[in-house]
Amino acid sequence: MPFSTRPAAEGDAPALARIYAAAGAMFAGTRHAAAAEGPPPDPAAFARLAAEGRILAACTPEGAVAGFLGHLPATLADGRPCLHVAELDMDPAHQRRGGARALLEAAAGLARAEGRVALTLTTFADIPWNAPLYRRLGFAEIPRADWPPVCRGETDRIAAAGMDARARVAMIRPV
Repeated sequence: MPFSTRPAAEGDAPALARIYAAAGAMFAGTRHAAAAEGPPPDPAAFARLAAEGRILAACTPEGAVAGFLGHLPATLADGRPCLHVAELDMDPAHQRRGGARALLEAAAGLARAEGRVALTLTTFADIPWNAPLYRRLGFAEIPRADWPPVCRGETDRIAAAGMDARARVAMIRPV
């Protein structure tokens, strides 16, 4: 199924919140089950991020939102500008059909247009739909000593939420 991508709109917020919750529920039963816990996502937060232009949506041919990528401007450890992928979620009913790839390609195009040199993200090393997927999509692990500040901050937040931050890796893909 080919997916189109576009900036998310404020009206997409309920779908984005639903997708976030459904993607998080996939962690139940893994050693990172804490990622599936917590309060339900707030659609208003997604609406704010969409209004700020911080979310890309993957849409089915019928126009339904099937996934999203949240992003923010950041810098690498050496100070060069990058675009950080803060969240990438696909509705489980639409996974394994190219939606994540389409979102990452759209994010790479956005990064290039803004003069950024790479995409970065943090993810779990041992979950098949996390680091192994990103490796297949062109990302490489960043040595911990070279992690960008945004990656260190995300890992600190994960540890504060009670998850195993040692299981996280930072990854990079040149654009």
